[in-house]
Amino acid sequence: MGLDNRPLMLVDIGGTNTRISDSDGAIRAYKNDDFDSFESVLDAYSAESGNQRGSILISAAGPEEFGADRIVGFAERIVLTNRGWIIDRNKLISAGFSEVRLFNDLYAATYGVRAVSRHSLENFRPLCGAGFEAEAPFAVVGVGTGTGCGVFLPDDRALPTEAGHMPAAIDPKLAERFHASGVLACHPKYEHIISGSGLETLIKVYGSPTHLKKPSDIPDAARAGDATALEIIAEFNKALGRFLTSVVVAYRAIGGVCIVSDFLREWGDLLDGARIGSQYLKDVPSALQSAPVVLIDHDQVPLEGLRYLAVLSR
Repeated sequence: MGLDNRPLMLVDIGGTNTRISDSDGAIRAYKNDDFDSFESVLDAYSAESGNQRGSILISAAGPEEFGADRIVGFAERIVLTNRGWIIDRNKLISAGFSEVRLFNDLYAATYGVRAVSRHSLENFRPLCGAGFEAEAPFAVVGVGTGTGCGVFLPDDRALPTEAGHMPAAIDPKLAERFHASGVLACHPKYEHIISGSGLETLIKVYGSPTHLKKPSDIPDAARAGDATALEIIAEFNKALGRFLTSVVVAYRAIGGVCIVSDFLREWGDLLDGARIGSQYLKDVPSALQSAPVVLIDHDQVPLEGLRYLAVLSR
């Protein structure tokens, strides 16, 4: 069933923010902490915009839950991994939407990277290697409140994964810190380190210093020369390099890997390409040796993916 010609709403729900775009392309952003459910965000948007409810495409930071028919876009619901909100297709139809499509956020972001790359690669900042190849299989790593990964295949297909939940390969010294801190009962997953919530965990692992109360405190402290903040960022960059290797090898992403992240874009040079590169693509097949890493400087990647998917659904 295709989308009808009624008003179209595109919604990107992350762990921290929800962004909504209407048919005219106007975008409104909402802090999720200010709301107790996705429905309350929709109510606020409707009150502010006055827009009617027609078709809606949603990307959300969690795995899809399907019924009997596992058709992409027609999931029954998505439960946000790092918030617990439930995005329910039938509930949205009951709330007045004529057509509802639910997508994993990295599925949408993967199509978004593809859509942006078709216009230009000038927003793709090289971190390791060069020559991101959007016509070959490539991976997209989303680093926000949590960590996600999608893979693009050349026949215009995207594959969402749960790669962020892979056990992390970390230095023995850091493993000892995790064990001694008691913050986590098991060996950490990559999401426990390379994400916003991961930075919160690392602050605890490093003894919860009073000057580092939240992840946003880390960059300024590091730039001021604080030893703990610098060590946390160093561990973050090393773990990110190792994770990217795991992704590229697992999915044979010869085109490279693109990082989508609002807060890492703000880090600037603290996102250390040299340190990431020192951990990246060690002892891997020669076919992957040239796979680059880029950071995309674009704040609407999932929404761009939803626009792309909307055209495919017409």
